[in-house]
Amino acid sequence: MNFTSTSEIKARVYELYLTEDQELNSNFFDFHVRNLRSTLLKTYAEIQKAINGDAVVLLKNSIETRHGSEIQVNGILSSWKEIGEIYAENRNGLYDGNYKEFLEEYNGKENLTGLYRLMDPVYTDSKSITGVKLDFIW
Repeated sequence: MNFTSTSEIKARVYELYLTEDQELNSNFFDFHVRNLRSTLLKTYAEIQKAINGDAVVLLKNSIETRHGSEIQVNGILSSWKEIGEIYAENRNGLYDGNYKEFLEEYNGKENLTGLYRLMDPVYTDSKSITGVKLDFIW
């Protein structure tokens, strides 16, 4: 089946999550999708926030500081509109393939993409955020 809308994608992940006795991981995203990359990223962000409380964000001027085994990230938030514009400029806006593989493309590339998944996010003002860096997806 090809999931093409945000509501279909969310319903699929939530259904799988409710039937499994494990933490949200990449296996919950192992299905075919067809949508704009920016929409797929925003949908993933909404799922992470709803289930784990994590923030998936696009940051400018991010600073990473190691505290023991954790990496604290501070940065200036960008809008989802800006993500859409980035992919429009690259002419690579539409993705048709496995959602898990799409999300895994972002692991370890935070400095290149500016996309972070943050645990315990704290919004320090309307444009800044601080949180603990996590793998984009695991």
